Amino acid sequence: MFRYITEVSVLCSDGAHAYEEIVKVTQCAHKRLISNQRRVIDKVYHIQTVNGAIAHLKDWTERKNRGGD
Repeated sequence: MFRYITEVSVLCSDGAHAYEEIVKVTQCAHKRLISNQRRVIDKVYHIQTVNGAIAHLKDWTERKNRGGD
């Protein structure tokens, strides 16, 4: 089901409860980056990085849906 997320993966999320099931199934680490509480965790995981990755994914999926590259 989650073949790309393994127990050595780190899942960074906005803290929504929906991610808890993924963490439970895959046994991966979960870093909750909630913008009004913690913007940086462990000096590595940063909310801007998560937001940027989401923006890139959204752009890529929109291009694929239009038949682009």
